Amino acid sequence: MLEWVADLLTRSPNQFVRRHIESMYRGRCIYCGRPKTRRRRLTCDHVVPLSQGGQLWEDNLVPSCRQCNTVKGDKTLVEFRNVLQWAIDTPETGVARRRRATLVKLKQLAGNFLLEGKVVFHFQRCRPAYTSPVLRTLARSLGLGKARACRGAR
Repeated sequence: MLEWVADLLTRSPNQFVRRHIESMYRGRCIYCGRPKTRRRRLTCDHVVPLSQGGQLWEDNLVPSCRQCNTVKGDKTLVEFRNVLQWAIDTPETGVARRRRATLVKLKQLAGNFLLEGKVVFHFQRCRPAYTSPVLRTLARSLGLGKARACRGAR
């Protein structure tokens, strides 16, 4: 199965591959857990960025909302988590005026990730129906314990 999916992949996955990836993760952003809606579409994100040696392969693609994907950019999961944690820990008063608006937006996004004051991704809090081997390996490296099964993530 993976061979024909790999043949379909380009730098930007086509609509068929996007739908397949979304259905594997039940239409939720893998990072913040927000569901797909008419206004919030999901994009395909490379878990390991192509610029850092990631592959154009189904196991390296996960659904993410545009907001999470924009902030993550070409960062690894650890770097992405550190940016969100920085936003939570940094007071707005000590930040230059130009960067304050960015910090406020990051704080709003980081609010979706908070669990006991720490940034925790959706796939760490709640085990999706399917988890790619790449994501499982990275979750272990982030110090993930056993996640519980998702409720209402259909």
